[in-house]
Amino acid sequence: MGCHHELWRRHGGGLWAKSHGRSGGTAEAVMTSGCRKIAAILAFSGAPGRESLNGRLLDEAVELIAELGTDVSVLDLRDLELPLYDPDMEPRDWPRGVRSFRQLLSAHDGLVISTPEYNGSLPPLLKNALDWSAMATGGSSGFAPHRGKVAAIMTATAGETPPTCCLDHLRAVLSALGVMVLADEVAIGSAGSALDALRGSPLYVLLRRQMETLVCELRASRIRIDRP
Repeated sequence: MGCHHELWRRHGGGLWAKSHGRSGGTAEAVMTSGCRKIAAILAFSGAPGRESLNGRLLDEAVELIAELGTDVSVLDLRDLELPLYDPDMEPRDWPRGVRSFRQLLSAHDGLVISTPEYNGSLPPLLKNALDWSAMATGGSSGFAPHRGKVAAIMTATAGETPPTCCLDHLRAVLSALGVMVLADEVAIGSAGSALDALRGSPLYVLLRRQMETLVCELRASRIRIDRP
């Protein structure tokens, strides 16, 4: 029996429903549907390496975002070389990566984050970076780099059933930082074989449609925030 790939789309209220691709459409349709261009989106993964399942999923999302005409920057969190979070460290002693990450967050309007689930929660690489980014300085709140941001979150797993805890926890952390997280989340089960054979597959078409929907909602959310 062949592998059974699942793409799920979770809606507000904790309800999981398999997506049949009824929303979305072609890139051209999204581009002409009234969504305006965002200045920039910052994309990063909670898994080390672009060859990880979530790194590969993020690459697909980044490619789609670029095709939709939105500027996107990709960050490897390992490049920040962050030590373990130390809330007692004075700002003057912060590692350079802390300031770099905060500057990157401030310079972008939206976030796309793909994360695996480690032991029922977020991976240390991602949680540690988010904790450092929320450190307050003498002149600004720790929320400053996050305020007004809109985030789309997703996950990929080798297991058949996509995990839920990592996205729940990521949503809670981002919301606590003042980020507006889109209600819809994308998760792929059996992702190893699914991503290996993604191009040209029905799953690839479905994934692209889901990503188009996420990008359009991200733009629409930005418009709502900008309105007086």
